Amino acid sequence: MVNIIVTCRPIPTILSEFKLSTHLKIRASRTDIQKYLEAHMGRFSKRIMAENNLQTNIIAGILDAGKGMFLLARLNLDSLVGKTNPKAIKRVLENLPTGSDALDSAYKDVMDRIESQSPNRCNLAKKVLTWITYAKELLSIEELEQAVAIEIGQSDLDQDNVCDYEDIVSVCAGFVIADFNNVRLGGFLRLAHYTTQEYLVRNGMEYFPEAQQIMASNCLTYLLYDAFSETLCNSPRNHAYPWERLCTVKKDVCNLNVVQRHLFYRYAAWHWGYHSAKCR
Repeated sequence: MVNIIVTCRPIPTILSEFKLSTHLKIRASRTDIQKYLEAHMGRFSKRIMAENNLQTNIIAGILDAGKGMFLLARLNLDSLVGKTNPKAIKRVLENLPTGSDALDSAYKDVMDRIESQSPNRCNLAKKVLTWITYAKELLSIEELEQAVAIEIGQSDLDQDNVCDYEDIVSVCAGFVIADFNNVRLGGFLRLAHYTTQEYLVRNGMEYFPEAQQIMASNCLTYLLYDAFSETLCNSPRNHAYPWERLCTVKKDVCNLNVVQRHLFYRYAAWHWGYHSAKCR
């Protein structure tokens, strides 16, 4: 007799395959969440840190609202950290979202904080969220950095316009985290939780109404860079895709340099058509 245990997110398409199996819901324990919150009290201002009773109320309020959801506790903590006085903290604690809509309310709060940043930071965050949410495949950190640095109308990638991934994570206010556990990509940036993706897609018309148009335009702009037209002229013509032509000539130092500098080229070459079709 063989017993198999399967762990997964509560995704309907997966759960449907195990209808007759025994299920056990796993949630973070209240003690674990409390330890996490206690360890992050140092993120608050000195004024808040000086009031022990307020810190106790913060932890208790987040625990009660979180209902065993570690993600919701983290989001609620993030919403409080930016408050600099006790009155503002108490006001937020009184209105922490609870119930079935609590996660959506917390996500909306994150988007409100993103949109309240300076225009440059807000625009960068929305570019990043657009690519991570709607990209046809996972992008490495370097590919994503180049994707959000593309400027329509320019003939090449301006390296001065490329942001460091830590700054990218910062402007996304907790929605995006760095993950270095992918063998193929090395490091990549992903959304903090599968429900984050669901929320952003569900509210895409509000937050990213022109996502596919922007992605298609960025891919085509990238493909039309001068560096590729010059290099591809000397590449074999018997390949269907520009990416194949560019990578085949391994002995051509010029081609190799172009590949190394333009890491987003492969994605743009393979998926510009997909994003263009989605614009209809």
